[in-house]
Amino acid sequence: MKGFRELFNQIRLIWLSLTSKIKSLFSSNKHKSLNTSNEQGNTEKGYNGDTKGNGIDSEDEQDVWYDALEELEEYFDAVENLNEQEVSIDSKRREYEKNKYYSLQDGLQEKIEFNRSTATLALAFEIGKPLPDSDLSKFKLCELKQNGDKYTFTLEDNGKNRVELHSEYLNIYFPKYFEKHREKGMYTELFSEKENRISNDIIIPLQVPKEVSILTKKFGWMNPRKIIQSKIPDFPMDVHLKDCKDHVNFCLNSNNTISLSLISAKTKFAAMASGTPTETNWPIKDVLIRGGFVTTINKHIAEQPRAQEVNPFKVVDVLEHDVPQPNR
Repeated sequence: MKGFRELFNQIRLIWLSLTSKIKSLFSSNKHKSLNTSNEQGNTEKGYNGDTKGNGIDSEDEQDVWYDALEELEEYFDAVENLNEQEVSIDSKRREYEKNKYYSLQDGLQEKIEFNRSTATLALAFEIGKPLPDSDLSKFKLCELKQNGDKYTFTLEDNGKNRVELHSEYLNIYFPKYFEKHREKGMYTELFSEKENRISNDIIIPLQVPKEVSILTKKFGWMNPRKIIQSKIPDFPMDVHLKDCKDHVNFCLNSNNTISLSLISAKTKFAAMASGTPTETNWPIKDVLIRGGFVTTINKHIAEQPRAQEVNPFKVVDVLEHDVPQPNR
């Protein structure tokens, strides 16, 4: 969008300069024609005051030129007004509270109460640079995939424009965490950056599938899986994504689920011991984004240089060249 603005302004400036030269040419030719007519008394045969010799057949054609020039000037003025309105909208961009969470899939509408209707496992990502220069309220998550040592979020708007976000760090909130903090009903309480001392820029709460009963089922003391279950943390587990890329992979599906695949022998053995499939699909409850992170992006957008009113091209001054005079 920024590149289009720069190109448009360059074309606009060239056009305004060119129209100015053309108008000056018309004015100059008209003045010369009048002088010639006055000097000769308009007595030469075959010359009736027209300006055919300089490429302008008649005053009617000059009027057509003027009308076309004025219409294009009005067009450029209208587009410039639209750009000014867009700048005004940018200056009045909606504000987001630092520690509140907003739904990326719902136009950044604020989300307040945590959904406890089903057991939840949450993936919380810390987003790194570079930051996008687009308003995230117009985008939705359409892809999430492993990209080397990091994971890439691809967001898309209604016009099929895409932006990317990248993460190298992940925090996992297991169902035991939400059980432990059952008295907390707000997203701001459960994912408090200050209390947990971690940055949760994007949070994806997932519904625990029934196949992963190790996370939710109550086992008796004699059940071997009880020992495995006891080792699942009830606090946010910090994960560096480069450390898990060879063991676990997850990606976003078109049916609003995330596929989790265990790919190493170690993780497959752990899944077998806990009675869990090596490949599972987790329904997505929502995709949340922290208000402070949205504010950081909006500040980044505001700091981007806007198109400068500079014309890098040279417009030829047609008045510097000889202009054919009317035939006499």
